[in-house]
Amino acid sequence: RQGSPDAQWRCCGQPPQEVMDTMKHQARRFLLGSIMLALLGCADVHGVKPVKQANLVKEHSMTLWELIAGLEKQMPLTISKVEAVTGGKFSISREMPAYVVLEANGWPLADGVSVSRSSLMMRPSLQFEDNSGLSLELEGTCIALSQVRERFGDLTLVQAPRGRSLDETRVWGVPKPWGHLSFAFQERRPDCLFSVAFHK
Repeated sequence: RQGSPDAQWRCCGQPPQEVMDTMKHQARRFLLGSIMLALLGCADVHGVKPVKQANLVKEHSMTLWELIAGLEKQMPLTISKVEAVTGGKFSISREMPAYVVLEANGWPLADGVSVSRSSLMMRPSLQFEDNSGLSLELEGTCIALSQVRERFGDLTLVQAPRGRSLDETRVWGVPKPWGHLSFAFQERRPDCLFSVAFHK
């Protein structure tokens, strides 16, 4: 339509300012989410080893989808809320000036899927504020991207691997009222879901 922002964009090759602002805001949110995923995934580097606590997580009969739904209902998350849903006990594994990373041992879900490691990144005040996140690494039965899309609809590609390592991930995200939900597929097993992350 002549004179509309869309027509102006097509004509002049430059999106209108309100579209540019929205795109920049979304890019910042996705970038912060990617940084959060990287930090959670590297909690055992630089001499900091994973938690060696006794596994207090009981076997669950819930599916991964039920686990995700249960955690979403608890937003904003707290340590006690996450522990209540997962049955795990989180302990501090890494402390940084702006964030604290807590970890818990894994536990089995239904359908042959298991959470191999869970990491919770929060402010030093232990509040789930902006850029905080919860990451659940998975193993066992393969969950394909098509299955994730069946549950969560259209997904946006947040991060793509650069071909440097099999540990790199392709991350798909979906916005939520409380923040963002992300699904990572590691190059080592590219057709199977590697981790799920909740980040604010």
